Amino acid sequence: ADGYKKAVGHELWLVDGLQKDAVQNCWDARIDKKSGKGWECGFSLINGADKRNILCIEDRGTTGLNGTIFDTEPELTKILQKVSSGQRIEDLACFLNSNWSSKSNEEGGNRGRGKTLFLVASQSKKIFFESSRSSDNKYVFGEYYLDTSDKQVKFRLHYDNHGKDVFRSEFRNNIKPMSWHGTRVFIIDP
Repeated sequence: ADGYKKAVGHELWLVDGLQKDAVQNCWDARIDKKSGKGWECGFSLINGADKRNILCIEDRGTTGLNGTIFDTEPELTKILQKVSSGQRIEDLACFLNSNWSSKSNEEGGNRGRGKTLFLVASQSKKIFFESSRSSDNKYVFGEYYLDTSDKQVKFRLHYDNHGKDVFRSEFRNNIKPMSWHGTRVFIIDP
């Protein structure tokens, strides 16, 4: 985040960087790689059921967070090691780790610093996300957060109907789970 602050050089650096990286992530996941037909990326501010503000970043016409299904940090590490050797369809794993990217060293955004901005943009250092994957029609709901006790970024993942149940429990039916291929990121207390 400090790199963005220095590079952008004005007091709204976080808004500037967050918008740039969110739109770039959505664009990179578009289904129509040639022209982007049917692609959308939007931002909205939602008042949550428990009166907290939520910034929602939503895309459509995208693939969703495709890749291997996993639950634990050791499984994530094994998947990321495969990414280093050239495997490129591990969007979910790369989304959950800011030190790994499925992009080559020559491509912009290859280190994944933008995901860190989601946490920096949250006063509570927590985001939720949901994704409907085009590769297998699976649904994933996740939490990505800074654990204040050990200062480590951690995650929790839930899949398919259980994931939708956890989503509904978290958002108390104030927001409905997505029904299209794509991804939504919810920045808590922006």
